[in-house]
Amino acid sequence: MWNVLEQPWTLLTTAAVLLLLVAVINPFIQAESKRRLWLIPLLVALMAPALDFAVRTDREKIEDVIDTGVTALEDEDCDAISAILANNYSDSIHSDKADFMRRCRTTLQPPMVGKIYASILNLQISGNTASVTMLNRIFFDEQSDYVEFAKLILVKVQIELEKGSESNWLVIQTEILAVNNQPSQWEKVNYQNW
Repeated sequence: MWNVLEQPWTLLTTAAVLLLLVAVINPFIQAESKRRLWLIPLLVALMAPALDFAVRTDREKIEDVIDTGVTALEDEDCDAISAILANNYSDSIHSDKADFMRRCRTTLQPPMVGKIYASILNLQISGNTASVTMLNRIFFDEQSDYVEFAKLILVKVQIELEKGSESNWLVIQTEILAVNNQPSQWEKVNYQNW
């Protein structure tokens, strides 16, 4: 919350406090210093959005990867999904990235997904690895065969990411934790019926 690089509000609050402080001490300052003193809160306030815009933190990069994945699923774009997966990707049912992408191409056939509303429940970064727990509300497309089963499913997933050599984050593992608030995992998802 206090990381000035992740959001501008800490510096903007500091600028407001400095503005009040300058207003209080201004009557006691000599005339030639008064104008320069007002520049301090102004500079701090201008620095807040500039830093937020100029510096991309790891948290923001991870959120971008997650957003890219959600958009790729909505668009049913397996190539975009492949771009955010690390070459060493594996999970409890897919032995490698190629296996996952094979499953993606056979399962994710349009029209399937209408809209996904994703919520990050927990994001923890530890060095060059990160763990994200998400809850996704997936609405099926009206023309989808799955809409007869349900218009909406809730899927809770755990995503593990790793920082690459170019400071970009890539997904190394994805595990299903729950489907419709019932504990689940990849092995329980029956792809043959999809």
